[in-house]
Amino acid sequence: MAQLRDARDDLSAAMQSRTVIDLATGAIMAQNRCGQEAAFDILRKASMSRNVKLHEVAACVVTALANDGLPVRTHYHD
Repeated sequence: MAQLRDARDDLSAAMQSRTVIDLATGAIMAQNRCGQEAAFDILRKASMSRNVKLHEVAACVVTALANDGLPVRTHYHD
């Protein structure tokens, strides 16, 4: 049972990270008038050049757009 709970928690965390990445990719697409692949590449390059995890860079992008300075919180429902 503990393994199943851990697996569920890991999957939930992955989906939340993915949501933030998708939001940031969409914002980059809108700002740069580019496709999804190009926007994701911009996000990936920023992550690599800063040596910061992709979902953390994405959260910074979304937070900057929100203009309230609060951390990004996403909600993924099973």
